[in-house]
Amino acid sequence: MTTALRPEGVNLIAALTSTGEFLYTANCGKTNGPTFGFFLMKLCEHFDAEDHHWRKSTIFMVDNAGYHRGTVARDII
Repeated sequence: MTTALRPEGVNLIAALTSTGEFLYTANCGKTNGPTFGFFLMKLCEHFDAEDHHWRKSTIFMVDNAGYHRGTVARDII
């Protein structure tokens, strides 16, 4: 038994586009609604810079994680 503190984990949030672009962020600690929401906002900024009409042809597919269904993500989407 040790008294050492367990270090925080590192988690990735990632997106893969139909053109093969892999976009991600690495976060210390657990992923939650605010961290996922921040990723979504940055992802939208990235897509806006490439093509202002990306919303007409884009589909987001996510799994059933709680932060994907939470109010933060729903408000942003």
